[in-house]
Amino acid sequence: MNSKIRIKKALNFNEADKVGIGDEFWVETTDRWLKEGMSKEIPLYEYFNFDYWWIMFDQRIGFDEYVIDENESYKIIQHIDGGIFKIPKNGRHFVTNDMDLPGIPIDFKIKKYEDWLKYKEKFVPDKWRLAFKPKISASFGTTQESLLKLKDFYKDILNKELFIFFAPREGVENMRTKLGTENFFIQIAANPRWIMEMFEADLYLTLEMYKMFENLNIKFDGAWVWGDIAYNKGSYFSQLTYKTILRPFHKKLFSFFREKNMPVVYHSDGKIDELLPLLVEDGITAIQPLEVKAGVDAVSIKKKYGRNLAIIGNIDAREIAKGKDEIETEIRSKIPFLKKGGGYIYHSDHSIPPDVSLNNYKFLLDCVKKYGSY
Repeated sequence: MNSKIRIKKALNFNEADKVGIGDEFWVETTDRWLKEGMSKEIPLYEYFNFDYWWIMFDQRIGFDEYVIDENESYKIIQHIDGGIFKIPKNGRHFVTNDMDLPGIPIDFKIKKYEDWLKYKEKFVPDKWRLAFKPKISASFGTTQESLLKLKDFYKDILNKELFIFFAPREGVENMRTKLGTENFFIQIAANPRWIMEMFEADLYLTLEMYKMFENLNIKFDGAWVWGDIAYNKGSYFSQLTYKTILRPFHKKLFSFFREKNMPVVYHSDGKIDELLPLLVEDGITAIQPLEVKAGVDAVSIKKKYGRNLAIIGNIDAREIAKGKDEIETEIRSKIPFLKKGGGYIYHSDHSIPPDVSLNNYKFLLDCVKKYGSY
């Protein structure tokens, strides 16, 4: 059975030959594994025989990037999303490579509604967003550096018969990086109409960029929507705020894909329980990654939602980091139940941390195959 069929079966609540497999990693993790013998020339999805992968487009605004100041300890840049960031030269992952937070924030070009009116004309659908490498910051997710590389990348994952997700970021995940997280949530309370205007622009951009991929004859099997609307204590806002501010755009986004018979995976870190019933009602197929350290329990969710919600993740990254005994116990305690009747795909409950060795990660995948076989 090929990967595409395996994932389709899982998302349609049918048992396949085994559970599907996919994962994400910190940059330091893959740096470590390269030193431990992982090939730099083989893509991660091929090296680990994953069953799905994503294609993204660049959802940042498109400001010019340049260095404002630099010395032996740090540099200060203007970022493609309009932020001014200080980047320590001995910085950690979140400082140097993360597409959300390229450095320590100093300022943002967009702080108030008048700023948005000044710059929103830059935040429009455009061919450059399909394949683009900024001058300083990291490429956006799986965005390729040129249309030629995009087409080669698509051809490769297509030939490997992977399940291919179109992977946009939704309004909260995307727009808070343009205002700064604190100011973004202040404005939700103080100026909700402005935030909804930004969400509308973000939705329009996403749907039009999808059509551009279609025009390139790049076809998708599903949608993987990056959301992050919760943290380890609960959702970022109440159900009422969600229903008023964000839900109308989620409904339109999810409906767009479901009308194309594309399953919708919704990603949100944190304790998502309060908003999960609304997300299910509005059309998501699966929830990911179900953070254990935020108190999210996939077994309870499966019992509650049954065939109304597929599950991707909930394998505790903290246990993965401990050792082989703990890895096998974690897998054995969850996957045999979660796989019953389909509706489950393996993923860690967050990105794999750098204290996991390459050997232990390969052992984890062996355990997933062992306990995840039907």
